[in-house]
Amino acid sequence: MHPFVADLKAVLNTNESFDYLPFGDWTAGGCGLLAESLLRLVPDSELILVGRLAKSIPDHFLIRVPMEGDWLYVDYDGLRTHDEVIADFRREYPDKADDISIMPAAAFDFDPDDPDALFWYRDSVPGFTRHLERELGPIDLDRLDLAWCDDGPEPSLP
Repeated sequence: MHPFVADLKAVLNTNESFDYLPFGDWTAGGCGLLAESLLRLVPDSELILVGRLAKSIPDHFLIRVPMEGDWLYVDYDGLRTHDEVIADFRREYPDKADDISIMPAAAFDFDPDDPDALFWYRDSVPGFTRHLERELGPIDLDRLDLAWCDDGPEPSLP
């Protein structure tokens, strides 16, 4: 496991972190809160949606960051490439496999009649962001580099 992912999961799997979620976990219901908070902490990151987007159904929020001429996607499940995110969702939802796509949240046409449907967590973002920053310390792009998977030190929270 990548050291940053181990650090992140160690923080997220605590009662203090779960207190920010009224329901669900970090992959179902809490992904938006996590992605919005990471967006504020990780330089050059962008909020991303994955799901049945052609049918106007975003299923998941995550962030992506530029990494060595490509994109690296970040969420509770780890650090993945575009193709790995798509493959993971197709495995998880085989009956919807052909409908899965990824796009920047800024390009998605959210339902104007229900602007809060996906953003119920927005009031929690500032507090949760401070919590993550306090527990994880600074998150720069070097900390997310995939080279740490093989060569890096063991996870160490600040």
